[in-house]
Amino acid sequence: MIETRQANSGDKDFLWKLKVASMRQYVEAVYGWDDAIQYGFFEKSFHPEDIQVIQYGGKDVGMYEYMERTEDWFFARIEITPSFQGRGIGTTVIQRIVGHVSNTGKPLRLQVFKINPAQKLYERIGFIRTGETQTHITMELPNTTAAHVPLKAAPGASSSVR
Repeated sequence: MIETRQANSGDKDFLWKLKVASMRQYVEAVYGWDDAIQYGFFEKSFHPEDIQVIQYGGKDVGMYEYMERTEDWFFARIEITPSFQGRGIGTTVIQRIVGHVSNTGKPLRLQVFKINPAQKLYERIGFIRTGETQTHITMELPNTTAAHVPLKAAPGASSSVR
């Protein structure tokens, strides 16, 4: 069963290790990786009140963060422990977010490293490419409505998002 919970200050070590395990290969390939610099970025952006921890079978296996902005919703990030990737956890969580922001009249936007295969997941869910930078692809799910979500939730998934 996939559930989520509000992050707290006690999750800092888990979330740092998760970032290293799930994102280091992409950051390293694009910018280079320096533990001290990356930890500094992590500490500066560590706001547990904005983070949801993903649990699978009662175990912390990931995190996500999204926010409403004036013109849109921004899906800032999702990170899943590599040994739990490929089980539909990310798909289920993203579908729940889409359901939460549906019918608001605002698109859901994100950016993803060009080298990150997660962009294929976003495309399957219905995101379209809207641009690119030297390092990232920008994507959007326009005027999200629950009817536009083509995938079904994984069996045993709970429905709470935030």
